[in-house]
Amino acid sequence: MHRKIISLLLGFAAIGIQLASSQSLSKCFFQKTCIECLDTDYACAWCTDESYGMYKSRCMTLDDLRANNCSESGIETNFNFSMLDIVQDDPPRDFDRERLEAVQISPQRIKLKLGKLEPHSFKFTYRPAKHYPLDLYYLMDLTWSMKDDRDTLVNMGDQLAKALANLTENYRLGFGSFIDKPIMPFMQTEAHRQANPCISEREVCEPTYGFRHRLQITKNTDKFIEKLKTSNVSANLDNLEGGLDALMQVLVCGDRIGWGENTRKIVILATNGYLHMAGDGILAGITERNDKQCHLSQDGEYTGTLQYDYPSLEEIYRVLVKSKT
Repeated sequence: MHRKIISLLLGFAAIGIQLASSQSLSKCFFQKTCIECLDTDYACAWCTDESYGMYKSRCMTLDDLRANNCSESGIETNFNFSMLDIVQDDPPRDFDRERLEAVQISPQRIKLKLGKLEPHSFKFTYRPAKHYPLDLYYLMDLTWSMKDDRDTLVNMGDQLAKALANLTENYRLGFGSFIDKPIMPFMQTEAHRQANPCISEREVCEPTYGFRHRLQITKNTDKFIEKLKTSNVSANLDNLEGGLDALMQVLVCGDRIGWGENTRKIVILATNGYLHMAGDGILAGITERNDKQCHLSQDGEYTGTLQYDYPSLEEIYRVLVKSKT
């Protein structure tokens, strides 16, 4: 009884193999070019033998081509179709100030050809380059509640420079600040409160603004600290801030911000509150979607703050992906 069951199973297996083989053959049979043949099925093979019969299909399974007397050297299959050619493989190299480049990954360029459904493995090596250029833009919430944080950053200016110097000797700094859209319900509209939104704190501060680009990215650390010291706080009315408006401008205004081409780019957004997002602008009657374009005046003021809605996190993400900033 057991022998009969085993015989039946073997019979079914043989039938399955024959069906799979015939299905592959039927897929292969009518293909007219080598590429079409190999792309049709992993089992398809192509005969390049010039002496091969004129009326025979050149696209069959490997076994069928052999059975039809295609020479072994004239058979192209998905098994031997893969090809890896290393085009450029410079060794790792630290940042070169003259070339303004570094080599951190090897190989740099490869040419890879794969057969259908065929995997191929190859190795990359990565070594971080020493003194690779770093552009750091400090984007700070300068609403009233951040006053102490601004003072702390000013006092830590020298420590910040030393910390960056430990990472790379080629670092640069930029600085900008944000408050919120200067319109109700994000700020109070009485004339005396517009002129001095910190009047309830019995202090004098700057009128509310959306985003202000204060310092183009520079190597001058002293200038960065000086801009921090001379940047006064302001205030808004609600507990949410306009940081995403500011971040979008930092990302899309590359020339104005001063981003380098071959640099590692970092934006530090410092805030102690939540941020307004897309859709919040409707509270002030601002319904036009953020256009993801640069709108900085010559003085660094964001001129689109009352025209465009806040961006969404998705829009910020897409700009990052597109620009590789």
